[in-house]
Formats: sequence, structure tokens, C-alpha cells
Amino acid sequence: MWCKRLSLAIAATLIPLLAGCGGSTKNPTPQGGFTNASLNGTYAMSFSGAEGTAFFAVAGSISADGNGHITSGQLDVNEAASPINTTVTGTYNVRADGRGVAGLVTSAGNFSLVFVIVGNNRALVTRFEQSATGSGSLELVDPTAFSTTALAGTFVFNLNGIDINLNPFATVGAITTNSSGTVTSGVQDESDNGSIFTNETIAGGSLQVGGNGRGTASLNTAAGTLNFAFYVVDPTTSSSWKRILSLCLRVKLFARAEPSAMLR
Repeated sequence: MWCKRLSLAIAATLIPLLAGCGGSTKNPTPQGGFTNASLNGTYAMSFSGAEGTAFFAVAGSISADGNGHITSGQLDVNEAASPINTTVTGTYNVRADGRGVAGLVTSAGNFSLVFVIVGNNRALVTRFEQSATGSGSLELVDPTAFSTTALAGTFVFNLNGIDINLNPFATVGAITTNSSGTVTSGVQDESDNGSIFTNETIAGGSLQVGGNGRGTASLNTAAGTLNFAFYVVDPTTSSSWKRILSLCLRVKLFARAEPSAMLR
């Protein structure tokens, strides 16, 4: 959060004026029809940001019971280039206007989140802690899409994060997969700390999706083998591994699931 000196000066001037005339303020009561029941089902989630000076990326799946409890789930957490997969439980509370708070409890640490429901199946999420900030989304999943076969097709991807030397790294490209999960072809462009590499071949790779919607992927690129974890959302909406893309399957990509680098 940023504050301007002018704003602080004005606030300091107004305080004694309000005190002198008996003024007071009161937060308005939230209006709307949202309740804890508005968050009910299994959701894929992802958020990324910074904790202290370290970049982090999180993706996972949580089950909300409609009564303020996160009863089960799992997260992939990559912080300070140390990836971990962990179970998650927690609590949440939805205000009448659709804003809410959630606390996630994991073996990798706890996460305090605020969110706002923006539709029947989606919420925007912010990590809200003194030492960490981040943002992402929460989306209702369709379990019928939890299969490797559903990922057959051509996908465009867009990823960014840091490399092994903690320098900024970004890549965009496309891969084609078959129904058995084999990456048959692909190409990518990348920017690594300002160095640009274009039209690099993705020589192959593989991906697999488990019955819980969590998937893993491996891509053979000119920069070496890149390993990922991702979470399927639904089979009809166009999206990418964590960024808006194309074709037939919505997927939430975690990031490179390896200690050498992190992407989001």
C-alpha cells in the first residue's frame, strides 16, 4: 500500500476538526445477497506474488462446504525455488456484498486471503499479509474434465517468473498434444533477463492428469527440460496454463515444479 504525504497532511488536519465538532464515521453495512453458501464446491485456484524479497507461486484445488469450511484440498507451492505439494484445510467468510476472507492451513505455511466473488463460478483473490502480497483467482471446476484425453489439441501458453539466477524470465509459445498425453510438437519465444530467443523448438514432452484434476507436465525445450504442475478447471472455456489462451480446455498452471526456477 502506498501513501502520499499530501494525503497524510490532510488527514492530520481533519482529525482535530472532527473531534472539535463531535463528528464520527461508521462503515456502511454490506449490502447484497451473498453468503457462505455462495462458495460451495470444488475450486481450482492460483495466486502469485512476493513474500519478503522472494517470489512465490501457488496453485491448487480446494473444497468449500458452503458453511465457511475448507474441508480438503491440495496446493503446489513454489517459494524461494523450493517446490512442495501439500494438503490444505481452512475457513472462509463471505460478506453480503460478495467480499470475503479465507485462511488456508498447510504444512508449507498458512495463507491469509481476501477475495471478491465476481460470478457464479469465479472469484478474484489477493494474498493479504504484512510480509507477503499476491493476486490470482478461484474458479469452480468441472470434474468430468479430469482426464489426459481432454487435453488433446493445440495450446498456446504464456508464462513469466524468474530463472535459476533469480533474473526475470518470460516465455510464450504453443504445444500440440495427443490423447495419450504426448507432446508431439511445439515452439516458443523467450526473454531471459533481457536476452531474446525466438522460434525455439519444443522437441517433445508429456503431460498427465489425475482423477483429482491435478496434472503434471514436462517439456523438452532448448533451455532444458521444464517441469510443471497444473489444475484443470473445465472442458469448454478457452484458457491456458494460468493465462488466457485458446482451444478446448481450461487449465490452471502452477509454475515450474522444480527448484531451479519459477514461473507463473
